Amino acid sequence: HGRFPALASHAYAHGYLERPLVRELALYLADCLHAFFPVLRLPPRQFHLLPTYDIDIAWAYRHRGRRGYLAAGRDLLTGRFELVRQRWGVLRGRLGDPFDTFDRLDELHARLGLDPVYFFLLAAGLSREDPNPDPAATPALRELVVRLADRYRTGLHPSYYSSDRPELLARELGTYAGITGTPAHRSRQHFLRWRLPQTYRNLLARGIREEYSMGYADRMGFRAGMCDPFPWYDLAAERTTELILHPFAAMDATLRHYQRLNAATAQRRLLRLARTLRRTGGTLQLLWHNSSFSDRHGWEGWWPMYRDLLTQLATERKAT
Repeated sequence: HGRFPALASHAYAHGYLERPLVRELALYLADCLHAFFPVLRLPPRQFHLLPTYDIDIAWAYRHRGRRGYLAAGRDLLTGRFELVRQRWGVLRGRLGDPFDTFDRLDELHARLGLDPVYFFLLAAGLSREDPNPDPAATPALRELVVRLADRYRTGLHPSYYSSDRPELLARELGTYAGITGTPAHRSRQHFLRWRLPQTYRNLLARGIREEYSMGYADRMGFRAGMCDPFPWYDLAAERTTELILHPFAAMDATLRHYQRLNAATAQRRLLRLARTLRRTGGTLQLLWHNSSFSDRHGWEGWWPMYRDLLTQLATERKAT
């Protein structure tokens, strides 16, 4: 997908990818300064938890249109009869859609006092990489966007080719504004596909001021060595910008597909990251998908793991 891989990074090669190196260095400098100037008051080291979600496919079976019929035929022809039965049960109203996890997440966030961020893929769904239904032809998708935007911080999930074709970004931003009634100021690139400096410049030109794509698809850890939001500096133009980058530390697909971790091992690795940030302070941003909890779609055990993980991290955060 044209992404810079973690395996090619200096941090991975030298074993510090899972350390917030910039914050560690800043704290070391602060301690040195405090030793010479004891009157300096150092800020507290606060740990923050930020769950974020990319809504690539809001429903597995409902409101899928032509793509739904094609998927049903594929499942039937390839002998995935359990999925065929589940699809039929959902469409007849006997079962809940396995990707419709929004009420469950609402309850979890409310109980733990969390303030998540949602990103919506609002392309017309014409490419294989953009599997969502066309929002113009799907009232249920527009209603979902409005419901979540009324309750949480939200933003655009620019489509796969938007980093190559700025006109797509403009169209999708227009769709977002038309649905929510307000322009989008936040974004995260679909497939984490972006190019420097073109993508960031395009986003800035279209009014985006907060960007959440700073992370790796193939490994968990702190890209750019950062666990705090920071302003993007355009090196090619040698100028500061208004674009604030929000780095994430781990993505569900990274843990399961790239690093091949089961739910229990992924939970242990994430808790280890959190322990690091409780020592240094900083934000543990998680990138998840509403579709990453369905047992029959390969995510068996991931919902209880995610629920318990957020519960433990939120409880520990309040205790400190």
